[in-house]
Amino acid sequence: MPITVGEFEAARPQLLSVAYRMLGSSHDAQDAVQTAWLRTTTTRSDAEIENPAAWLRTVTARVPR
Repeated sequence: MPITVGEFEAARPQLLSVAYRMLGSSHDAQDAVQTAWLRTTTTRSDAEIENPAAWLRTVTARVPR
């Protein structure tokens, strides 16, 4: 089951915090979180994601700087 918009929105503040600490700019953090969401919505996988917030943090942390 894919990650829902609600799960993403619930994790968004934490994702922004992680991205800001990594990148040092709120603008860059917003871009990283948006890129993570786009990657999430375009991933073709039927695998069950047990912890959507952790999965989203991982994707956000892997967005190129």
